[in-house]
Amino acid sequence: MIIDTLNLINRTSILCLNETDENKIIGTFTELAVSVLNADFGFVWMNKKNDTFELAYKSRNMPYTPLSPTQNGRNIKVFKNFRPDFVSTVAKRNDVYDVSRYMKSFVIIPIAYQQHIYGNAVICFKKPEKFSKEKRISCAIIGNNIAQVITILRAKHTLKEIEEYKRNMREEELRTEFLADAMHEIRTPLAIIKGTVDLALHPYSIDQSVALKAIHAEVEHLTEILSELSVLTSKNSPVRRKMQTKKIQLAPFIQEISKRWTALANMKNVSIKIQKMPRVSILADESYLSKLFTNIIKNAITYGKKNGYIKISGTVRKDMIVIDIEDNGIGISQTDLERIFDRFYRADKSRTSLENNSGTGLGLAIVKWIAEAHGGTVTATSTLGKGSVFTVSLPRA
Repeated sequence: MIIDTLNLINRTSILCLNETDENKIIGTFTELAVSVLNADFGFVWMNKKNDTFELAYKSRNMPYTPLSPTQNGRNIKVFKNFRPDFVSTVAKRNDVYDVSRYMKSFVIIPIAYQQHIYGNAVICFKKPEKFSKEKRISCAIIGNNIAQVITILRAKHTLKEIEEYKRNMREEELRTEFLADAMHEIRTPLAIIKGTVDLALHPYSIDQSVALKAIHAEVEHLTEILSELSVLTSKNSPVRRKMQTKKIQLAPFIQEISKRWTALANMKNVSIKIQKMPRVSILADESYLSKLFTNIIKNAITYGKKNGYIKISGTVRKDMIVIDIEDNGIGISQTDLERIFDRFYRADKSRTSLENNSGTGLGLAIVKWIAEAHGGTVTATSTLGKGSVFTVSLPRA
């Protein structure tokens, strides 16, 4: 019998290791103890602080409401001596709190592990119980196993909290670095605007239409920076909430975006070829989807080699459309590749200081967010000096 009981307790412990709610673990073990000991009901007191207890669980069929343990009560003594307290006879009391009419025996099981006690479980019997040796052993094992599972659960929570704290601190550090870079980038168009205005106001000024065009271009650049800043500095991006989706034919959509970048590609003699694109539709926000592919293609041109190429192809895999954008540019190091989609991550300076790289440096984080907001994914593979492949997967309409 004791072997079967041990196996049952161990199986319960293993199942409870996947649980995240401490009170559910306590409830599961309490009902297990009631079953194993052939008792009638039970409840658990958990230590809050300085020997003050809180009722963590009670059986549904509890016939009375237990009072909080007093300093001289049995619960506190068990809490201090780490040993179960077996009571075979419940004496009748003359005061209002007479529980002898509800139970004739009970045991207080300390929930203790490695000299740390969390509380105790009270298992009650409506009939007198003599507590055999097997039941006494079972009580000790149950209390120990409850405590072990709680210890592991709290350790998991502590580790998660530590990791979360580290992530938050790292994000704050990256946020500060990123904002410093962003402020530096904002100064450049502002300086150009100021210089252009000063020239336009000079008696021997430049043509005003030329000045206005230059100012307009820098205002557009500033608007782009601030737009991307507003997305990336938000803790919870509102991308998904703001999406206005419609059916989009993918092949002509990709072709149109590619055409926009032909002029810039021609300056570096980079060819853009759409090799294969299935005639399928996707349900997406046109503006965001355009930004997603624009950022990837622009990067491919920016970091591409002269006389290089960009190849775009698509395939249908079950319910997903998979688009590969391949280039034979400078590639991305493995260190950067692991984090290029991270919020606020800045890639290797040798990559971000290339000629013609006048972007905000925020594009790939936004690419990832847009893909995920549409229920898709984006990944990248790359070899330094040979090029990169960005793969976007999106659900079919």
